[in-house]
Amino acid sequence: MPTVTLLPDGAGATDSGWVTSSGTANECLDDDNGDTSYVSCSTHADEMIIRYQDLSDVGVNESDVESIDSVQFVSSGRSTNRRLNSFVTISFHLPYAAFGEACQFDAHASSYETIYGTIRTTNGSPSGWSYADTTALNMKCYKSFTVEVRLSYLALKVAYTEAAEDN
Repeated sequence: MPTVTLLPDGAGATDSGWVTSSGTANECLDDDNGDTSYVSCSTHADEMIIRYQDLSDVGVNESDVESIDSVQFVSSGRSTNRRLNSFVTISFHLPYAAFGEACQFDAHASSYETIYGTIRTTNGSPSGWSYADTTALNMKCYKSFTVEVRLSYLALKVAYTEAAEDN
């Protein structure tokens, strides 16, 4: 079962409480490079929405796919407070709003930690994932409490079954 990584792409809608270290939120979240580029927030209840690449952007066309088996987020972040943890809820926003997961980034002076979301085999609707769903994937980050968090990576891992080749 092949797996591909989808990165932030396009114009991420960020609320005023989410601040980029440089460039756009999408540029800050597309590689796990720690404090080199990141998005930060310390405002309770602020949201950030990030749009993702399509499967076709990473070379996987609809004719290549028999089924989408699962989608999982991967995030890297840290609390900027040495004594207090920072909390963010990461959830699917489009094509279906579902599966919010509370992520706790532990208090450390400068260490980033990787958090893997649950492997989701359904998309939040009565049906499973479809190729079309992957053309509209958006994630939402919701900040809880006021301890600053820095996110340097937020990607989606998509596992799929390859279509049978015609002989």
